[in-house]
Amino acid sequence: MDKIKPIVVVIGSFILVAWLSTFSLTPSDKISKPALESGYSAERAMNHVKSIAKAPHYLGMNEHRLVQEYIVSELKNLGLEVTVSNETAFREARFNRSQKMIANVQNITAVLPGKGTSSKSLVISSHYDSDYHTPGAGDSGSAVASMLETARTLVAKKEGYKNDIIFLFTDGEEAGLFGAISYVEQLKNKNDIGFLLNMDARGNSGPVLMFETSANNGKVISELHKAVPSMLASSIFYEIYKMVPQGTDFTIFKAKGIRGATGAIVDGVDNYHTSKDNPENLSLASLQSYGNHIFGVANHFGNLDFSTLSGGGNSVYFNTLGDFMVMHPKSLIWPFVILTFLLFVAVLIFGKRKNEFKIVSVLKSVMLYLGVLVLIPSISYGLWFLIELIHPNYKLLGTSGMYNAYTYFWGIFTLAILLFCVYFQRIGSKINDEAKFLGPIIVLVILMLVVTMLAPTAAYLFYVPLIIILLGKLWSLLKVGNKIIYEKYGFLLGLPAIIIWLPIIIIIFQGLSLSMIGPIMLFLTLLLGMLYPYIMKAINYAPKYFNAGLLVIFLLFLSFGSMTSEFSNERPKPTDLSFFWNLDVKKSGWVYGERKADKWASQFLKNTEFTPPTEIIPTSKTPVLKSYAEVLPGLVNPEIKILLDSIRGDKRILEIMIEPPTNEASVLNLPIKKDGVQEIYVNDKLYTDNHFKERNKDGSQINMIFYNPGSHLKLRFELQKNTLLELPMLFISYKMDFKKWGYTERPKNQFPSPGFYSNAIFIKKTEVL
Repeated sequence: MDKIKPIVVVIGSFILVAWLSTFSLTPSDKISKPALESGYSAERAMNHVKSIAKAPHYLGMNEHRLVQEYIVSELKNLGLEVTVSNETAFREARFNRSQKMIANVQNITAVLPGKGTSSKSLVISSHYDSDYHTPGAGDSGSAVASMLETARTLVAKKEGYKNDIIFLFTDGEEAGLFGAISYVEQLKNKNDIGFLLNMDARGNSGPVLMFETSANNGKVISELHKAVPSMLASSIFYEIYKMVPQGTDFTIFKAKGIRGATGAIVDGVDNYHTSKDNPENLSLASLQSYGNHIFGVANHFGNLDFSTLSGGGNSVYFNTLGDFMVMHPKSLIWPFVILTFLLFVAVLIFGKRKNEFKIVSVLKSVMLYLGVLVLIPSISYGLWFLIELIHPNYKLLGTSGMYNAYTYFWGIFTLAILLFCVYFQRIGSKINDEAKFLGPIIVLVILMLVVTMLAPTAAYLFYVPLIIILLGKLWSLLKVGNKIIYEKYGFLLGLPAIIIWLPIIIIIFQGLSLSMIGPIMLFLTLLLGMLYPYIMKAINYAPKYFNAGLLVIFLLFLSFGSMTSEFSNERPKPTDLSFFWNLDVKKSGWVYGERKADKWASQFLKNTEFTPPTEIIPTSKTPVLKSYAEVLPGLVNPEIKILLDSIRGDKRILEIMIEPPTNEASVLNLPIKKDGVQEIYVNDKLYTDNHFKERNKDGSQINMIFYNPGSHLKLRFELQKNTLLELPMLFISYKMDFKKWGYTERPKNQFPSPGFYSNAIFIKKTEVL
């Protein structure tokens, strides 16, 4: 029993602090009741979500218009001044900067006038469109609903606010941040905005993470924490966010130089951009978290003198236990790094004087730790690769995450700790404890210097816990009596490392899922390097019991993950069924994303062939299951209406209107050969500006992608005099109404797989004018 006691004390303390450190990752369950008319109610906000997220409402869909009308109606009922814009916005394609995308967007703004004399306003924003196949309850119906409920709450406060509060509901965010682009283009003076809070989502549960701010954020973070004491924020979040190949509306606002911040919920990523992102799966506690932030910011910044936010430089900031947040100026990073390095040198000097270690042993310890930094992430990734081979259905879910991702995460997490302990027990058994302590510390100090140069606001992950650990170690070296106390209670010095590192590890997993299991386990191995001396001293009393316990826990997680690997009504399978109609080759039919049709897909796929869908994409090489069929009812031949066709000098001027084949067309892909094309205007805006021409100078064609082409699409071409214009049009609609066409609906154990070219109607037609 005496041997077990140290393990229980040390490991028990670590587990307790680990649990407390992750408590902030669980939103508060204190939900405001609707009876409290003067306060924010998550339950009332959920009623808005149910109205907004009834069905997908991507650009071009009829449901998109209905959601817009609902938001406008709710705002007008509150007595607010409401404006709906109607603009055409351009942007470069994300992965092909020689290509320009276009969208017709309608932003909604509502103003709650302030009672002060300030010319600056507080703007609270989120997007009201959804992705192609998702009702968008989390992304971003949750934020929109919370804005509507906050607006109601603010209007109910009779005393009002000093500053104007503007509620901005942007359009076309999912297609390419078009609403935000349009808003900043129409903005007369960016300085009219004192502060902008943007909200989004990458899941449907968990607390709001404030993951990005504008530059010079020191005073912004301070005021945000006053507004929302429970705010979950860290200066490392933006460094993690940059790993995700996506942007938010705040990307546009920040580039414009608008002061502000953005937040999102990120847990439940397996529901992100899927039909499972519905009101039934949305966390009520997350809605409350949105309310805490949106109402808190409105209530505080609505009366704030925005001039107090100026200056101050950037800050390093992070949460600890409870609502306590540590903040310090970015200018103090290098002083703290230097202090850490000096403490490290002092430990080396005093330790060497007392013959606590040999240089050779320390170097061996360094090599050992470098080895485990490679070993654990590699084995973790290899194990996940093997799991995907055993359960290939996991790959169907893509990078959005598996339904049982948490099961595998905690299993691999446990395995990593087991590997770390066994590795040092076996390979490092001949190295004394002091050398084992210094090996990881040397590597961590070097990494701290590298991170400080590459991502300085993330360096606190190293210097804060290392300063505490090194101070304790140095103190133990000064007196024999100190060493005795250190041997007994030194493990307490590792607790701050757990508080700082563990929430970050979990948040990376929540946001990026198991696709990043290697880097996630690298972070865990860095944390274990800080805890190493305390863990090893405890488990050395009974290593077999400790290792056996970890092995059992790992196997239980792995077994449960395998047992819950199959698809079901609660865990539906993503499937891809699309329809094509190519008027150029006079063919139409269905394409299916798997080699074999199941019972439901068989009603569409009669006489099948396994060939590339060249009727949709002529260059396609990927084979799909294809079955030719009659044109679906309701689809019409797309038409081009010529508004003007005249010769002016050596130019041919051609103006046209394109009428889509369905009134719910979301996308028009229009690649145009450059030969003879001098200028292109879209809705009277110059498309081929000098910047675009420079980007596209080496291309043979102009790839135009229109979003929401059915709302208003007028094209003007300035051509060389005798040029004929070829227009190869590809229309895409994401409205699949199987019941209307006489088929049975998709079963509950399936959902439309996300993606630009999945579960859609493709209509291709070429015109020469």
